[in-house]
Amino acid sequence: MAGSTIKHYRLKLALYKIKHSPTTMAGVAIVAIFVFLALFGEYIAPYPEDAYSIHIERKFLPPSLDHLFGTDAVGRDIFSRVILATRVSLGIGVGVVILSVLIGFPLGLLVGYIGGIWEAIVMRLTDIFLSIPSVVLAMAIAAMVQPTLENAMFALVIGWWPWYARLGFGLASTLKNEDYVLAAKSFGAGWGHIVFREILPNAIPILAVKASLDVGYAILAEALLGFIGFGVRPPTPEWGTMLSEARIYLPNIWWYATFPGLAIFLAVMGFNLLGDGLRDILDVREIS
Repeated sequence: MAGSTIKHYRLKLALYKIKHSPTTMAGVAIVAIFVFLALFGEYIAPYPEDAYSIHIERKFLPPSLDHLFGTDAVGRDIFSRVILATRVSLGIGVGVVILSVLIGFPLGLLVGYIGGIWEAIVMRLTDIFLSIPSVVLAMAIAAMVQPTLENAMFALVIGWWPWYARLGFGLASTLKNEDYVLAAKSFGAGWGHIVFREILPNAIPILAVKASLDVGYAILAEALLGFIGFGVRPPTPEWGTMLSEARIYLPNIWWYATFPGLAIFLAVMGFNLLGDGLRDILDVREIS
């Protein structure tokens, strides 16, 4: 009964902090809008067929009531393509973070608790990966494979999972000396129980904050791959690819690059605001 009361109090406190934090509310609203667009974009876009169709007769039309964001070099409605690209860009960003967490975080927790030769092997492996900037490593990998959605995600995950392995290792190395872990160990609990039933639940707040922040960074990295031609292959709508197509028409056809760029900016800002809000709500002081 007491445990239920404490959980109810913590939930009410979290909701209170969210409601009284304008930046957190802004982050929640922005992320919610992008998630909604990713799920239902094809029903909202005024010209959903413009993902792949060509209409030369209406190319480079400026923003108007018929085409809110104008049209591109082959007459496609930019507003529709920005909406349709949300599923691709957001899907890659969220997918990269989820896969990186699933690969790196449990591995880091395990070697952080067990130690020994496995700790040395895994941590030296992460040192090798972390010695190269993750975006540069992703660019190198993406350049060697076909530019597809799956390969873009794969390239980014290769450079991202070591950060979560490091995070899990650091948390496990610290939390394994806490009283509740030592108590579980004294009762004969095995390493699996201790890592996944004792350490993991107490590491989730820090993991949640880092993951929410990293979604924005992954979207930005994915847009960079698309911009330099290593991301999703055209004509699939994707924000970075749209920017790459538009750059040669600046500054005259300003709307061509402006609105995909704004979409990237707002998505990254939304997840950063959400992550900052979670850090305050969960009382996470520092992510190492």
